[in-house]
Amino acid sequence: MKIALVAFGLVVCASSSLVFADNSKQDAKRLYDQAVADAALDQSKSVSEFCEAARLQPGNSTYKSSCQEQSIALLNSDRVELQKAHEFMNAGDLKNAAKHAHNVSSFSPVLVQQVKTLLAQIDEKSKAPQTMPTIVPPPPPPQVSHTEPNPQPASNSNTSPEPSAQQTAHSEKPKAPNGAPDDSARMRGLLDTAKQALDSGNLQVAKDSYGTVLQAHSENKEAKAGLSHVLEQEIRLQPQKLNETLVAAIRYFYDSNFPQAQARLETYLDVSEAPNKGAAQFYLGATLLEQSILDSPTGKGQAVPAKALEHFREAKKSNYQPVSRLVSPIVMNAWSQAGM
Repeated sequence: MKIALVAFGLVVCASSSLVFADNSKQDAKRLYDQAVADAALDQSKSVSEFCEAARLQPGNSTYKSSCQEQSIALLNSDRVELQKAHEFMNAGDLKNAAKHAHNVSSFSPVLVQQVKTLLAQIDEKSKAPQTMPTIVPPPPPPQVSHTEPNPQPASNSNTSPEPSAQQTAHSEKPKAPNGAPDDSARMRGLLDTAKQALDSGNLQVAKDSYGTVLQAHSENKEAKAGLSHVLEQEIRLQPQKLNETLVAAIRYFYDSNFPQAQARLETYLDVSEAPNKGAAQFYLGATLLEQSILDSPTGKGQAVPAKALEHFREAKKSNYQPVSRLVSPIVMNAWSQAGM
């Protein structure tokens, strides 16, 4: 009888362990998916979720590497924000100094202490008496000589006299800084720089240069193709960059930098072993929809782009379910329109 009870107890314990292991696996997967979604909105929360998933499934190399990589990325981001805060304070811009100091997360206790010290210094400076800036008067207007008038030919017409060379020069100065000739030359220079950097293996410079072009001209085909090629190279050389590509894409989406988001999402989806294709399909559809609204003269899309609906359908096939509070109602309405 005792042997039977012991055996029964062992069976129960084994069953409980299997159930616990299965639940742990599901919880880790849920946390990992949530971490990917949160990465663009709350980097600190996302890191906690990545690392909790890794704790629940210590044998999962993807969870482990994501925790390590995102922790390093967050730490570097915090250091950059702290550095910017110091630079603004030294320049006397206390408002921006405080803003960047508050952007530092609570991830690193060392940086948190440095932020507290910096904010105390900012507060002290803000209470110090302000000196009035010296106002430099504008230069006097140019003197016009009356001894040598510039005679105009007599005319009975009502046309105004031609402007002088000096007047013409002044009237041309307010040209838009992004006028076609100068902007075109600058863009061409950036594209050439990106191509040279790509050929020499300097992927970061190439990525930055192509990204700058797309920031100004979202439909530039050469920059789009170039950026996609750079991202493909990065993933090929460092497979762990695959997850970073999706996280960066989602972050760019929420920053309304849709060309950068689109390039990364398309590159991610081209990788056959990409694990979170449902999320990528959804955000690519949302990116195309939001870009179409920006491109519309009225600021309103005439219809949901067919490609956006296609990506939404692919996301549904992967059983992806977006969090409605994280995207606009326009995106969720389009998501509802997309069938399976």
